[in-house]
Amino acid sequence: MNSRTIPCLFLISVVVSAGCGSAKHGEVSGKVTYQGKPLPGGTVMFWPQGVEAGARPAPARINEDGGYTAPVPVGEVAVTVETESLAGKVQTGIPRVGKSGKSMSGGPPPEILAQIEEKKGSSVRAESNPVSDKYVHINKKYSNPQTSGFKLTVQSGAQEFNIDLK
Repeated sequence: MNSRTIPCLFLISVVVSAGCGSAKHGEVSGKVTYQGKPLPGGTVMFWPQGVEAGARPAPARINEDGGYTAPVPVGEVAVTVETESLAGKVQTGIPRVGKSGKSMSGGPPPEILAQIEEKKGSSVRAESNPVSDKYVHINKKYSNPQTSGFKLTVQSGAQEFNIDLK
């Protein structure tokens, strides 16, 4: 080996070991319940704690049975749950209307929505929106890592973490 080979090998070993160390994850799975029933949709987020600013959370989609699974970096994490991403439309597929009476999603004006609602009970049947059928309004505190009240120490390997929202 020449004098250049040793520093190169050392540098390669440092890079490889740093890469392997940062790849340590645990597989976290569990069920999310709200008032004792499975939450049928939304997202669980695992927010790494004690790392530099900008660390990205690990997301997990909540299944219809309330179950979720996610690869999560080893260490302390704050856990949040959100369902607002499912609230874009009401269950009938008609855009939501805000307090001002204006459509919140750029859909039909309120008077057209009223006509649709009126006809819905007769011969016109609105199509169901399968995404919003899963929407359940939960307290916004659960979507904030500082106020959710859920913390977990993630370890290598599989582990269970059930979340009970009140």
